[in-house]
Amino acid sequence: LRQLRDLLTAGGMDFLSAGWTSGEQAACKGNLGSLGRRWALKEAALKALGHGFGSVSPLDIDVRNRPHGQPEIRTHGAARRYVRELGIETWHVSMSSDANWAIAIAIACGGLK
Repeated sequence: LRQLRDLLTAGGMDFLSAGWTSGEQAACKGNLGSLGRRWALKEAALKALGHGFGSVSPLDIDVRNRPHGQPEIRTHGAARRYVRELGIETWHVSMSSDANWAIAIAIACGGLK
């Protein structure tokens, strides 16, 4: 999270807007742990898709919370295209952080086409 803090300090709103949707930004309210958890989940989802940020925008993976707080992801753009190509029907996701680290896991389920 230290590196993320440094990037946010250096890049400001431009960096924030390039990495997190307006909904994510509103949900995080500037909380570094919340931003870090969402970033980690975006990376985990991309790995499950077999891609990286070079072929998918961070904004194409939108991390939200269900009514009781469980995280979920919604895909857009290139990420959604890869989800459809792979036949992914369901995501199982989890994310966590402490003072120094953020971690997440994303399991994509469905028949591979």
